[in-house]
Amino acid sequence: MVSRRDILKTPALTLTLGAAPTKDTGFRHRAYLDWITDLDSRPDSNAPWPSMRLDAPLLEDYRRTFAWMKRLGYNAIVIWGFYVSRNWPLDITSAVTPERGALVSRLIDLAHEQAIRVYTGLGVYSWGFQEIIRANPQLSRGNPNALEQG
Repeated sequence: MVSRRDILKTPALTLTLGAAPTKDTGFRHRAYLDWITDLDSRPDSNAPWPSMRLDAPLLEDYRRTFAWMKRLGYNAIVIWGFYVSRNWPLDITSAVTPERGALVSRLIDLAHEQAIRVYTGLGVYSWGFQEIIRANPQLSRGNPNALEQG
């Protein structure tokens, strides 16, 4: 079985997978999906889940990954876990410190240097909204764990 780390670090797989998509192949989007720490080269089985670690070594792992993604024809990545681990606070703007915002901005810049688009994995039907729902029960339409549109 080939792991995603194997795919991203093995140049020979570019021959197996084919060249980067062209207009003729009809391939416009090739994206990768991960949690923010999935590409960390430093395994940490004791990290709390979901781990929110984002630091200089992880940014370097992303820099290398984005270079490989470009070589393999990827043009986008969806990353979950940019901003909160479990709960959004009522004051949503307080969820992200300036330091965290700077790290996220740097990660996005590294992706853009390789022509990789970055999408944040954030859905309204997701965990982390309990505090907001408790303060605004009308947002849940009866589901205490998810925001639902009326």
